[in-house]
Amino acid sequence: MTASAPLLPTKPQATIAPKKITYGLELEQLHLLERLFEHYCRFGDAMNHTSLKSSMFVKMMKEAGLVWNTSPPVNVKIMQISITEVDIMFKQFACKTQVLKFDNYLRALANVAHTCLQF
Repeated sequence: MTASAPLLPTKPQATIAPKKITYGLELEQLHLLERLFEHYCRFGDAMNHTSLKSSMFVKMMKEAGLVWNTSPPVNVKIMQISITEVDIMFKQFACKTQVLKFDNYLRALANVAHTCLQF
């Protein structure tokens, strides 16, 4: 009887972790944005930490001072946007899912920043 080669490798092989897209951000900044994302995902659903609803995205933008409520502000350091504009941006990046995952959340934030910093 001949010894056959083992079906499983005897040494554990190193696994290659998928490369995380950083969007030009430092890893610490990316981690902080991920914590912020998870914080707003959990509003009203403590078990959720991966899907951001439109209402929570709007809440985040309001609390960041990026949304005006009744009339456009005057003499502010950044351009504020309307709730309607925030909702449109959300839908643009949420596609058919009606929620933002972290990657699309980063894209939506970049779009908000680009819009708010145009003067």
